[in-house]
Amino acid sequence: MIFFLIILISSPVLAQAQENGRIYHLTYSPAEPVALEDVTISIGVENPSDKAQSYFMQLQMAKDGRIVHEQEFTFTLEKTKGIFFTPTFAPQYIGEYEVIVKLYDKAKYELFDTKIIEFNSVSHLGPFDIVIEPLTSRVRPGLTLPAKLFLENMGTKGTDVEVRISVNCPDKTLTQTLTVFLPTRNRAEQLVSMQTCEQEGLYDISASILVFNRTWISSVSQFFINSSFIQLQFEAPEKIVLQLGQNYSFPVEVTNLGNQKITDLKFVVQRIPLAWQKTSPSSVIEVEPNEKVVFIVSIAIPQDAEPKTYEVRMTAAAEEVLERQISVLEVSPLAVLPSLTSAGGTSILRYVLISLGSLVGALVIGVLLRRYVKRKPSFAPKMHTVIPERLETLRKLKEKLKSQS
Repeated sequence: MIFFLIILISSPVLAQAQENGRIYHLTYSPAEPVALEDVTISIGVENPSDKAQSYFMQLQMAKDGRIVHEQEFTFTLEKTKGIFFTPTFAPQYIGEYEVIVKLYDKAKYELFDTKIIEFNSVSHLGPFDIVIEPLTSRVRPGLTLPAKLFLENMGTKGTDVEVRISVNCPDKTLTQTLTVFLPTRNRAEQLVSMQTCEQEGLYDISASILVFNRTWISSVSQFFINSSFIQLQFEAPEKIVLQLGQNYSFPVEVTNLGNQKITDLKFVVQRIPLAWQKTSPSSVIEVEPNEKVVFIVSIAIPQDAEPKTYEVRMTAAAEEVLERQISVLEVSPLAVLPSLTSAGGTSILRYVLISLGSLVGALVIGVLLRRYVKRKPSFAPKMHTVIPERLETLRKLKEKLKSQS
């Protein structure tokens, strides 16, 4: 009963107030407001009374229940006259906003009218992607953790983005902020170093992209803080290209960067058949801190293997720790001669003619060499030729001398 009495009493008061002044128009433009760009609020006020009135008008912009912008106006209207206001506002965030306009008397004692509209602020930036990957899974208390940050802008507009990296410790949150420009349709990679906690345990390291002071996307990875620091370091080929039937061997140096001894250290190449690979030695029983060991890895591609690209994992593993790197093994088919076709001057006839030409050339050279070898040297002594008549005269002379003796 009391509720209805209040309505009956208040309705004439509100009607009377609106007779002293009212908001007859409230809109916004553009139809799709964009964050960080001006939005024009159009407000129309009129004085419907039969006498001049002085007014106080209040404009409020609210986001998630908080007033983010406020503006005030004082003015006077003659009877039955109106006025138009076009204030601007640049939303700093994406999402829904409320536009609240209140019209009072000059002393702000009596509320004449109230109007509320809503709009949604959007962005033409992004979408974005972010990934954070620690370069080691273990670190000693209080030391810095190196990590790789991968950022991608898949949108049609380049922009500066704020990247926030944080580690939540039991007693505080460690935060680092940097600004990175991301060109349109581009991927960026950046090396960062993050301070870690003093307490041992498993922790999260998170990286977020903030645009218009709002988190758009985040990535989380984990790492251990341990006084018994263990870390392996090695360098393996990033890409290996082999043909079918080809073999390749390469050394891999593995270093124990930790402060304690590790046991049963092995090195394996994963994601290709075990029959293709061999590692020597198969394992190292113990590796002291800062000690370096060498594995010889041999890869043999069978003749019947499938030619394709393999994404392989190079893994160094001990009982206490494991480290991986991604490499690429490209298996290509054997190189072949150009196809023997009848077009383009590369026909079978061409190869036959070339072969015949080579054979004829070899025969000619052989004949010339043979003639040269059989010919008598020009410097050999000359032989005197004796004619038959002279031989007969000499024979008779010999016989005569013999008879006389």
